[in-house]
Amino acid sequence: MLTLLLALLLQQPAGLPSPQRIWEAPLRSRALSVSLAPSGMCTAVLRQASVEVRNEAGQRVWASPVSVDPQDADWSRIVISPQCDWTATSINRSGRPPVLHIFHKDGFRAFLSLDGMLGLQPNGTNVSSLAISPDGKLLAVGFEGGLLWIVGKN
Repeated sequence: MLTLLLALLLQQPAGLPSPQRIWEAPLRSRALSVSLAPSGMCTAVLRQASVEVRNEAGQRVWASPVSVDPQDADWSRIVISPQCDWTATSINRSGRPPVLHIFHKDGFRAFLSLDGMLGLQPNGTNVSSLAISPDGKLLAVGFEGGLLWIVGKN
């Protein structure tokens, strides 16, 4: 009975298209986090050794090296700007404050450790979500402890 109920619930509703693969790209290491630009023009991938931005055909457009400690890899996030020119990543670290990385396609990189930042509680510092505004000028950072930051890109 339960199997039949699950089968009925999992059936594709009438009129909905089935998912279609647009492109695929082999990665040399696992993807820790991915983000699709709202325009669909690009996809950002955070891996243990790099941040990659790929175009709508899956071809790498730009990349920047990053070092992610394997023990921290399970709690990483990435987001890409609508113009596909910069990314923000957060890496939550076991027993250590999280870090934010900002990467720009021209090679600019910024690193911000959240150690001792005003308003962050020791048990609420992990970054749970990231978002970039439609104009690409603001970064929203949500924390597990219930805090939200809106910061300027610059």
